[in-house]
Amino acid sequence: MDCEALMFQQALELYKHLYLMHRNIEEYLDKPDIIIPDDFLGYHLPIVRQYIAAIQNIDYIRIFQKNLLVDRHQYFCKKIKQWFAISLMEGCLNVAICKAKIKNPLGNNIVKSKDIAEVLEANCRYIIKFLEQTDRYLETLDECCDKRFGWEEEKDNM
Repeated sequence: MDCEALMFQQALELYKHLYLMHRNIEEYLDKPDIIIPDDFLGYHLPIVRQYIAAIQNIDYIRIFQKNLLVDRHQYFCKKIKQWFAISLMEGCLNVAICKAKIKNPLGNNIVKSKDIAEVLEANCRYIIKFLEQTDRYLETLDECCDKRFGWEEEKDNM
């Protein structure tokens, strides 16, 4: 597998998991009385971290020519952890869940999405921004590789 194909595959998987996280949050926002589990994004977080590390570990340079992809890859690798930390607001979601449990007058540790809607909405906005950056990275990668990866079709199929 060539380096560009590896970059595309890792970024595609990252995008898929970010997309699923976004859809999960939207579902909770659409249903204000749904009960939120303590760590409802917990499945995706370690996987997203794994793909972030994998992308950052790809050392992509062109010896004889510098191109847009080299610049975009270096920028993406430089910013990716920051975007991820911001998109999760450094654990604010878990803090909001704990606070909602404490405030629960019944003392039954049940948290509904309406109890933390503000934090869910903020997370949703930040994840969208991270998705947009990942989308730009994938678009650049596909464009620089003569559209051999078919990013637009992949995105439409999600």
